[in-house]
Formats: sequence, structure tokens, C-alpha cells
Amino acid sequence: MAPWISRCYGTAPRRGRAAVRVLFLGVLLAKIATAAETDNLTYRYVPLEESAAKLDRMVNATLEKVAARANARLRARPDPRSATDAEVELAFVDAYRDAVLRRFDDRLLPVFGACIERDDCPGWPRFERIVLIGRESIYDESRYNRIARSSLAPTLCLCGTRIGTDKLTHLFSNGFFYWNAGRQEGSPMRTAADAQRFALADEDGLMGARSTGVSSPADAQATRAGYLLASSYLEGNDPVFARSRTTGLLVRRRAVDVCRFVTAEWDEALDPPAFTENRRKRERIEAAITERVEANRAGASLPEGEKRRLERELTARRLPPRHGRLSFPDELWVAVKWGTAYFTIPRESRRAIRALAFPRFRLRDRRPITLMRAP
Repeated sequence: MAPWISRCYGTAPRRGRAAVRVLFLGVLLAKIATAAETDNLTYRYVPLEESAAKLDRMVNATLEKVAARANARLRARPDPRSATDAEVELAFVDAYRDAVLRRFDDRLLPVFGACIERDDCPGWPRFERIVLIGRESIYDESRYNRIARSSLAPTLCLCGTRIGTDKLTHLFSNGFFYWNAGRQEGSPMRTAADAQRFALADEDGLMGARSTGVSSPADAQATRAGYLLASSYLEGNDPVFARSRTTGLLVRRRAVDVCRFVTAEWDEALDPPAFTENRRKRERIEAAITERVEANRAGASLPEGEKRRLERELTARRLPPRHGRLSFPDELWVAVKWGTAYFTIPRESRRAIRALAFPRFRLRDRRPITLMRAP
């Protein structure tokens, strides 16, 4: 940018860079708009297998790999014991990004959500989840929003709660990035309550109302839980990992139990979202919701054998080939919409999206940390 522009407009270069970054982010998000919303109402009377034990197994196996990668980086030093606790923490964070958030699209859909959605990852158990196709969902029947319709998350049962796989993004991705933001000096994201507040601001901003036309308090609850989960890896009185007194490396103290973090408020049938599109679309989706409530009442009286048949049929489905993909005109529409909306959303909403899209992982910016020592 020309120097005279900087002199005349003061903060214009900074805003210009932000606009370019957000427009670039909008282009990418338009191409990978996976697991944006969920429909926990359709086929609610169909039973689903409890998935907690399977997910716990895969989460803890993945965290073992994370610790092994972090320790490999520490062993590359002349003496791992010379690393500060903050350096060990960053080694863990980098390894977590590699294992759980390996690509930009996995930042939106971490490996746990991706593998359950696709249900085809090598070495993973099969998860029962309901994939809605055609006009089955409330979003498709009401023609509510292009992103929501193209990227509807499958439904599973986790810890006795019926949720969409999108909640795994908030648990393992959004919450992690908010916790990481809170580790920066001067960040206002210092507690789980802060994370929930910023998540709600984001729901009213780019990742909710300004993209799918849905503002979900259930998503914010899951992000809050993700913040608590991320902080439990290395912080608190009972962290998952500690630092060995003798080697300076990370050792695992205990396993992760996802049911410590899942609550009934994640179920959008119990904690419904606010629909922010125009009145006609809101009326159509509200009519679809009313119809689903009646259908679930009728479905509850079906014989158990018929319910089980439906369970087998619905959980055997694969994701549609175009799941999470928009047409090229729609991609352009989303990119421009996001690029222009960024400067009209509240400050907290902008800060929230920056924590997700442009995270910082520099040692010099991080607050001090003291890791627990263990044999």
C-alpha cells in the first residue's frame, strides 16, 4: 500500500490486510463448508447406539500419538530437560495440530468429526450416525440456507445426548483454538465462560448468523466444553499429561472421558437455535419443525422391530458425494458476503473469528505456564 495512503487514513493498511485475510478465508470456507448445522429432530424416534466408549478409545489413542510427536521434538534438543514448560506446551500444541487439525478443512472438522461423518477411516470402529438425504432434513424441506443444506452434520448419540457431528468440531477444534488464544498475553479469553461468550458472539457473526442463518447456543456450549477439555490436557490439578521429573518429557497421567464435558444442552432439539434469515424462510423452517414434532410423536408408537429396521437403514448410509460443497456461484457469494460482513459485526465477533482462523503459536506471546511434574 502506498505510504501516502497510510498517512491519510491511519489504520487503513491494517484494515486492508484484515479484509484480504477474511476474503481469503471466505473463499476457503466456501469450498469446505462441512458440518455447518445439524437436524436432531428428524427421525428422533429411531434409536442410536451409544458412541462414548468408541470415541474415548480413539481420542486417547490419538492423544498418545500427540504426546509421542511432542516428545520426539523435545528429544531433538541436546537435553529435553532444558526446555521451559512453555516450550513443552508449544511442542504439545504443534503436535495436536498435526494429529487432529492436519489440514485447513480439518480446522473446521477435526479428525474425530471427519472420521465419524465419513465412517470410513482405517483403523476406526464403525459409529452409528444418521445421514439425512434429499428433502428429509428441516433445512432442505424449508429451502432455508444454502450452506446449512449442503453441509448438514449427521446425528449420533454421545453420552446419552443426541448431537450432530458439528459439535465435535466445537469440542476438539473451536474450544482448542479459544484456549490457545487465551494463552496469549493480554487475551480476554481467560476462562471457559469467556470462551462461551465469544462463541455466542461468533454464532451471531460469521460462523452462524452471517453464514448459515443459524445462531446456536448449543454450539457455544460445546465450544465452552472444548475450552475446558483443551485446558485439561496440561493445566489444572488433574491434567491429562504431566512432565517427567527425570527426562523432561510428557507422560500421560490419565485417560480422557468425553462424557465429563458433554451436556444435554448440546442437543438442538432441547436447546434450539435462533433462525436469522428472512421472515419467509423462518416461517418455512418453523413449519418443518412443527411437522417433525408430530412425526416423532407418531414414530414413537412404531413397533420396536420397525424402529430397528429404520436404524439399520439410516445408519448404513454414506455421505452424499457433494456433501459440504457449494456451486462456484455460491462459493463466490459466500466469499464476498464474508469479506464485507467482517467489518459490520461486533468487535467480539471479529476477535472470535480471528482466534479460529488466524491463531498465534509464538513462544514470546504466551503467558507463563507451570506443568505438573510426575515420576
